[in-house]
Amino acid sequence: MIATQHTEATRKKLREAGFFLRLLATVDKATVMTPEPEAPDFYLSAFFSAARAVQWTLKKERTDEWNAWNHGWFTALTDAEKANYQFLIDQRNNIHKAGGPEITITVANVSLMEFMREVSLQGGNVFIGTGMPGTPQPTFSKQEKTFTALPGQTLGAVCQPLFDLVTRLVDDFERARPPT
Repeated sequence: MIATQHTEATRKKLREAGFFLRLLATVDKATVMTPEPEAPDFYLSAFFSAARAVQWTLKKERTDEWNAWNHGWFTALTDAEKANYQFLIDQRNNIHKAGGPEITITVANVSLMEFMREVSLQGGNVFIGTGMPGTPQPTFSKQEKTFTALPGQTLGAVCQPLFDLVTRLVDDFERARPPT
């Protein structure tokens, strides 16, 4: 849906959330080497801040219409959607009020080939002598960050449905309350 003059700031905030989600998804794919090891933390914080601010920006832009409309929208959410929205709120609050999200960091090993592939994708070259034929390949360590409550999923994979839900909030509002 095309943004109207009445929801321009809301749509911009939504684009901001999408921007940081795409950056987060990009660094999620890095397996071994990251030039900025804290980048995922910063992108995650920025995503949650922007995604959570979408609702408040919409309320600010169109207060009376928002107040008349939002209760029905939130009530109509499925239990899973309500849980996702609450997760968004809780993680944003953890980031800004408790120092960080509820994250678990695990260390995993990657193969020599995976390591060399990533170095190559980042424009580098590497030569590693592996010894005599039959010698096991060396492995390399990488950190994997996941939400404690949702293990086994990348940060970006967890955030995508949250972004989709916030996008739907704006789309549904604009459909139900077109500008006059």
